[in-house]
Amino acid sequence: MRRTPDAVARAQRTYAAMQRTLARLNAAGVTIVLGTDDGAVRDHFYAYTAHRELRLMVEAGMSPAQGLTAATK
Repeated sequence: MRRTPDAVARAQRTYAAMQRTLARLNAAGVTIVLGTDDGAVRDHFYAYTAHRELRLMVEAGMSPAQGLTAATK
Protein backbone atom coordinates (compact mmCIF):
# COMPACT_ATOMS: atom_id res chain seq x y z
CA MET A 1 0.00 0.00 0.00
CA ARG A 2 1.39 3.37 -0.96
CA ARG A 3 0.65 6.37 1.19
CA THR A 4 -0.02 9.81 -0.12
CA PRO A 5 2.53 12.53 0.68
CA ASP A 6 0.00 14.07 3.08
CA ALA A 7 -0.46 10.76 4.91
CA VAL A 8 3.31 10.36 5.22
CA ALA A 9 3.67 13.89 6.59
CA ARG A 10 0.88 13.27 9.14
CA ALA A 11 2.50 10.02 10.25
CA GLN A 12 5.87 11.74 10.64
CA ARG A 13 4.33 14.51 12.75
CA THR A 14 2.51 11.96 14.90
CA TYR A 15 5.68 9.94 15.44
CA ALA A 16 7.67 13.06 16.35
CA ALA A 17 4.99 13.96 18.91
CA MET A 18 5.19 10.44 20.36
CA GLN A 19 8.98 10.77 20.67
CA ARG A 20 8.62 14.11 22.47
CA THR A 21 6.02 12.65 24.82
CA LEU A 22 8.25 9.71 25.74
CA ALA A 23 11.18 12.07 26.35
CA ARG A 24 9.04 14.32 28.58
CA LEU A 25 7.64 11.40 30.57
CA ASN A 26 11.11 9.95 31.02
CA ALA A 27 12.53 13.32 32.11
CA ALA A 28 9.69 13.66 34.64
CA GLY A 29 10.65 10.34 36.22
CA VAL A 30 7.61 8.38 35.04
CA THR A 31 8.25 4.63 35.05
CA ILE A 32 8.55 3.50 31.44
CA VAL A 33 8.14 -0.17 30.60
CA LEU A 34 8.57 -2.14 27.42
CA GLY A 35 5.66 -4.32 26.48
CA THR A 36 4.79 -6.18 23.33
CA ASP A 37 2.56 -8.98 22.17
CA ASP A 38 5.32 -10.05 19.80
CA GLY A 39 5.78 -13.64 18.88
CA ALA A 40 7.79 -15.48 16.31
CA VAL A 41 6.69 -14.11 12.98
CA ARG A 42 7.61 -15.29 9.52
CA ASP A 43 10.66 -13.41 8.17
CA HIS A 44 11.51 -12.02 11.63
CA PHE A 45 13.35 -13.53 14.52
CA TYR A 46 11.63 -13.96 17.87
CA ALA A 47 11.30 -10.70 19.82
CA TYR A 48 12.11 -8.58 16.76
CA THR A 49 9.62 -5.89 17.75
CA ALA A 50 10.95 -5.73 21.31
CA HIS A 51 14.46 -5.08 20.00
CA ARG A 52 13.09 -2.48 17.61
CA GLU A 53 11.11 -0.84 20.41
CA LEU A 54 14.24 -0.58 22.55
CA ARG A 55 16.10 1.11 19.69
CA LEU A 56 13.24 3.56 19.18
CA MET A 57 13.10 4.35 22.91
CA VAL A 58 16.79 5.28 22.83
CA GLU A 59 16.27 7.33 19.66
CA ALA A 60 13.53 9.21 21.55
CA GLY A 61 15.99 10.21 24.27
CA MET A 62 16.21 7.37 26.76
CA SER A 63 19.69 6.12 27.55
CA PRO A 64 20.51 2.54 26.58
CA ALA A 65 20.59 1.67 30.29
CA GLN A 66 17.12 3.19 30.78
CA GLY A 67 15.84 1.18 27.84
CA LEU A 68 17.25 -2.05 29.26
CA THR A 69 15.73 -1.22 32.65
CA ALA A 70 12.35 -0.62 30.99
CA ALA A 71 12.60 -4.05 29.40
CA THR A 72 13.82 -6.03 32.37
CA LYS A 73 12.85 -4.49 35.71
